[in-house]
Amino acid sequence: MNRVIVICLALLICGGLFAAEYTVGAGTETINRVPVNGMNDYGWTKTLYTKPELNAAGLNTPGEIIGVGFYVGNLPANYTIQDQHVFLRHSNLESYTQPSEALPDSSLFTQVYAGDLFFHGNGWLQVVFSSAFAWDNENNIEILWKNWDGSGQSGNPVFRSTSSSPLYQAVYNHANGAFPTGTGTKYYYRPNLQVITAMAPLPAITVYPFYNGLFMPGAALAWKNGGGCPTSYDVYLGTANPPSTLVSSGQTGTFFTPQLQPGSTYYWRVVPSNSYGSAGACPVWILHTPAAVQLAESFEGDAFPPPGWLNPGNLEQSQIYPYQGEKCLFKSAGTSGSLIGTPLLSFNSSSVLSFYARTGSTAGNSRIRLKYSIDGVNWTNSGVDFEMPTTLDWVSYEVFLGSLAGQNLHLGLEPYNAASSGLVSIYIDHVVGPVPAVYLAAPQLSIDIIGASAVLNWTMVPAATGYRIYASDDPANWGSTPLATVGPSVLSYSMPLLTRKFYRVTAIMGY
Repeated sequence: MNRVIVICLALLICGGLFAAEYTVGAGTETINRVPVNGMNDYGWTKTLYTKPELNAAGLNTPGEIIGVGFYVGNLPANYTIQDQHVFLRHSNLESYTQPSEALPDSSLFTQVYAGDLFFHGNGWLQVVFSSAFAWDNENNIEILWKNWDGSGQSGNPVFRSTSSSPLYQAVYNHANGAFPTGTGTKYYYRPNLQVITAMAPLPAITVYPFYNGLFMPGAALAWKNGGGCPTSYDVYLGTANPPSTLVSSGQTGTFFTPQLQPGSTYYWRVVPSNSYGSAGACPVWILHTPAAVQLAESFEGDAFPPPGWLNPGNLEQSQIYPYQGEKCLFKSAGTSGSLIGTPLLSFNSSSVLSFYARTGSTAGNSRIRLKYSIDGVNWTNSGVDFEMPTTLDWVSYEVFLGSLAGQNLHLGLEPYNAASSGLVSIYIDHVVGPVPAVYLAAPQLSIDIIGASAVLNWTMVPAATGYRIYASDDPANWGSTPLATVGPSVLSYSMPLLTRKFYRVTAIMGY
């Protein structure tokens, strides 16, 4: 009888009462030295967290730790750091005082994680252990982190931390070219820590696409850990809501590349699991795919600018803060602006341009002007200015362009600094817009002068549902209203010959 009671109590401790996330540290200072510095090729760090601190956080019984978390205080985007190794051990150290304590010796530690880590946005980044660490509630905990990535990259995460002064409870050593094996630098600031004990995971958080957003052809669905240390994910995807088709079962990564039809709406959800159960109430997310011939560019290719794009402002590709994929547009822009232009696009009454952008400045001066051009050389300001928030988030922008219906034009996005001087960093990604004119057959136009009339004649365009006739004094500006609109069988139009004019005929394709 007594044996049964003891077993029941143990189950309560390990399976129920002990299941939670516990936080040590509430500081808001951000550091890039500990627990990892992604800007360096290699490095290692050590941190100490004491039993009284863990007890004060609520972790006051022995049990299994299934992961730890560190709070990311900035906004990294699609940032992956590879070949990371994390070790834990019990320790009676309260601070680092001796040189021997500031070395990357892992012989007395237990390795709890080895692999890559994905960062996107701020919040808790959880390191999910490969096997649980049995904490004894008698000693302090020491964490050793080794970075073997081998290729430092900017745009790295920084972590919220709390001062441990006057005790040195952190130590670090980062280097380029080779893994550092010498004595580390003692440090007062220690990252805020989340200790995760045995529990079922929480729902995942969507990374790409945003809810109800556009999904680029060939891209991957992406999400991140929402809490509770999941070890696998089931992915559901389909055209019905909720999606019932399981397209990936038990995968460990947080990406899935689907095969989707253009011009369609899909629903998807991710169910995280671990050995303690599966997340409940997982949300359904919505995505839309662009039409097959619609402009859809995320600047991933090796060729830059992409085919058909114009780059008089010398914008660059950047791998620091992509909204989607691994690259985006970047410009350190001044007050005069730096323009990049789309291929020649064909506009109709429902045309829309959408894109994502973010700034690297909190000054509130970052802007993007929208321009258009008939020849890609002479640009007209549309009067549309996009003001960027100071939160440094990626933001979706959209503008209705039905006033340009019937015309073939280049669109220009021109980042600039609205202040009186200086430069601002602006990033652009995920540009989706009207159909490029290269996909559309154009009528061949001829003009005959017959008496006092000008007679326009043009060739038939297959599948055209009609034609628009334009007349203008300026070939760079045809206006938004055609002179006339005729049916698909009409291939000629006559008008009085009054003054010198420029004429143009465009096909209506019904897209």
